[in-house]
Amino acid sequence: MARTKGFDPDVAVDQAMELFWANGYANTTPQQLVEALGIGRGSLYNAFTSKHNLYELALRRYHDRVTTRFIEVLDQPGPARERIRSALELIVTAVHEDQQRRGCMIANAAVEFAGTDEAVNRLVRRALHRQEAALRSAIEEGSAPARSTPTAMRHSSPRSCSRRSTASGSWPRPTRTRSD
Repeated sequence: MARTKGFDPDVAVDQAMELFWANGYANTTPQQLVEALGIGRGSLYNAFTSKHNLYELALRRYHDRVTTRFIEVLDQPGPARERIRSALELIVTAVHEDQQRRGCMIANAAVEFAGTDEAVNRLVRRALHRQEAALRSAIEEGSAPARSTPTAMRHSSPRSCSRRSTASGSWPRPTRTRSD
């Protein structure tokens, strides 16, 4: 009869995420993982294949929990300026409340692996690209004229903003409205 797992893999990934986030990949030993997850070394490798695979799962979990929240705040309905402020406040609050001073696990991974691990770098690029796209979209939405007509929207599209910024050497200033 096959033996059942004595642990919840989702909980184990959460625990591994916390450990990797605090220590980094290189400074987290398999023994620390075994102790933190409360499982045997054999169970660790049977469930997750390798320390590296567990790290990738932990990095994805961080992205799903932390980075996605930033993007969700930017994608909410409401004035762009308030959404951007809320998203930035989310980051400031997280940094302020992080007693361990772990920083951003995505940024930590980018620095620790610095182009040496394609799988991790792909995860980092994906997370940063999604954050940048959400922030850029909110900024562009907030920069659009208050009373946009289809013609005005066409002239203030990201492509035309890019052309104007390149031609003038700077980004166009956002139009202020009475609500600002």
